[in-house]
Amino acid sequence: MNDVPIRAERHIGLSDSVRFPILEPYALPIPGSSGPRTALPLLALALAGCAASTPAVAPAPAPAAPVAPSGSTAGATSAPITAQDLRTRVFIVAHDSMRGRMTGEPGVRKAADYLVRELTRLGVRPAGDSGSYLARVPLVRRSTAARITARTSPRETTLGRDDVLLLSGLSDVPASPRPTGEGPIVFGGYQADPTIGSAQELRPEQLRGSVLIVRFGAAPGTNPTSARFNLGELFSPASPLAALILVNEGGPLQQAWDYLRSSGGTMQLDTGAPQAAAGGGPPVFLISAAAAERLIGGPLAQARAPRTGVGTLRYQITEDVQRVEAWNVVGVIPGSDPARSGEYVAVGAHYDHIGVGDPVNGDSINNGADDDGSGTSAVLEIAERYAGAAGAQRPARSLLFVWHTGEEEGLLGSEWF
Repeated sequence: MNDVPIRAERHIGLSDSVRFPILEPYALPIPGSSGPRTALPLLALALAGCAASTPAVAPAPAPAAPVAPSGSTAGATSAPITAQDLRTRVFIVAHDSMRGRMTGEPGVRKAADYLVRELTRLGVRPAGDSGSYLARVPLVRRSTAARITARTSPRETTLGRDDVLLLSGLSDVPASPRPTGEGPIVFGGYQADPTIGSAQELRPEQLRGSVLIVRFGAAPGTNPTSARFNLGELFSPASPLAALILVNEGGPLQQAWDYLRSSGGTMQLDTGAPQAAAGGGPPVFLISAAAAERLIGGPLAQARAPRTGVGTLRYQITEDVQRVEAWNVVGVIPGSDPARSGEYVAVGAHYDHIGVGDPVNGDSINNGADDDGSGTSAVLEIAERYAGAAGAQRPARSLLFVWHTGEEEGLLGSEWF
């Protein structure tokens, strides 16, 4: 088959081994924190319970009709596992027509349809819902919006989605913050800065009920051994703050910013369990450097010392919830030994990826050839190898093949399975 251009991408999926160190450096464990969180190897999402009122769940659209990508002709591979067969499958799964296989999007349904066609062709027994290969995974997507209005002499400033994002519910930042609130703005300076003396340091009574703006990490040119602000305490339900604002000046916060801007919300399993009630603690906002300068009335380059009397700020958080259609793909090859065919050897991979993002050299599709088009293809090759095997060539135990969805959203498909 012809080569298909597959873009080089910066991968930011939730199941990566790299975490956004939101509580690092200089942070201690959060005392008494609770509420739904997704451990974000990528600043993970669980924005549950942020709405001021219980949101209605919108009906999901009908699933997309199957459309085969270029090169997906049945019979293009053979029973032996070969490099060419793997290449053929990877180029199908990672084809641009799959649109990055984002969970809940038409592209990932196309990938599921391809898997179903192949399993049908190979004669693998369906093991999904109602005699099919598809096993529904109940998901909902929760998206939040934050609106901030600040009054700083002599003007009023309104911040929207281009300026502010909600960090609550990501990684170790507690979810379910208070949906509305207000307080005096306090500029806190850097999280760690040994040049700030005790006479300049903020007092507890100045922080109580305030909206605290903090520049994340250490001040440039310093090597602090401790923090001025313990983020764990400021995040917690016992925090004295009305709200905490972190300024995005690059690094891990930029990664968080990029993810939140492109994700369209966080997905969660819809288990039917009640969501945590809002009101657990102060919201944690992430704002752009430009927005921070508008709030403090001057350039960040000259903003280091903490100060009060900046102005007042009011915030409101709203939430929307929509159902997401998602499926694991499941098939079985029965074992050859009747005494052991009730035992299963599970072979699996995830077939979703992270969809369409910001363009890289003009290409906005995250093809996911390695993650996890390679695993998806390898599992198909193993299934093809054993589907036609007979006698001693077929394993005594049954083989269970599972292609999970929602992996990039926090291992949701495998958790449900």
